Amino acid sequence: MLGFARQKMESMAVNKHIKLIKAGVGDVLPADAIPEEGFDYVVCTLVLCTIPDAKAALEAISVYLKPEGKLLVLEHIKAKSGFGRFVQNSLNPIWKHCAEGCHLNRPTDLLLKTMGYIADKESYFSKIIPFYMASLRFSGKQ
Repeated sequence: MLGFARQKMESMAVNKHIKLIKAGVGDVLPADAIPEEGFDYVVCTLVLCTIPDAKAALEAISVYLKPEGKLLVLEHIKAKSGFGRFVQNSLNPIWKHCAEGCHLNRPTDLLLKTMGYIADKESYFSKIIPFYMASLRFSGKQ
């Protein structure tokens, strides 16, 4: 995603003061690299399913988002139907080992909402498994 963002910035006339930072949860970066309330946007694409403690990651993200900042997510989520949940729950133990810790059955959409993130735009769709895509703001910053 970072490479795509750089290409997009180069192809468009955008503000040259924009600074792109690649930062993973748990990365140790210089203190001045990421100031608290320093990000306009944080992008999570298919990552909250794999992070061992998604709640801690979302808490950390809330610290770094500006009060008007947005969290953009695209995550697969726990199925709503009984059969879908059965399949996810059955495959999950094997899937975690094959997919570097990915949990097929995390209810990430619900976790975001219980953590205080409010969706400005959201959509649910399925591509074999259910997905959640949203632009969210953290309600604690308003």
